[in-house]
Amino acid sequence: MIWRNEASQANQTEFVDQVPILERRGHQSLNWQTVRKNKNLWPFYVLIGLTLVIGSLLFLKALLSRPAPQSQVVIPKSESPELTPLNQRVNALRQELKENDPTKQSAPFPQVDLQFNIY
Repeated sequence: MIWRNEASQANQTEFVDQVPILERRGHQSLNWQTVRKNKNLWPFYVLIGLTLVIGSLLFLKALLSRPAPQSQVVIPKSESPELTPLNQRVNALRQELKENDPTKQSAPFPQVDLQFNIY
């Protein structure tokens, strides 16, 4: 309990006077000799090199790629084979469904009684 009382009585803003607020640190330019000797930077050099190689390959591929000539392949349609009775019926039903499509009805909706009939 004693240490709590001491901490609560201490002025917590005293440290501001002890540390210089605007401390000037020497601004040194980047020393390339120490950077070259740093062994921890080699993964970044490898990453930059790979990025440049892949980028140049993609650029060359885009530059050298030519669109393939589009040839039109004509597929001759054969005459419709003789239809069996089942296939004739299926074709007739498909045609009937196209003519009477329930999703494309032009009839209006029926009248709706909006009055509540509570007896």
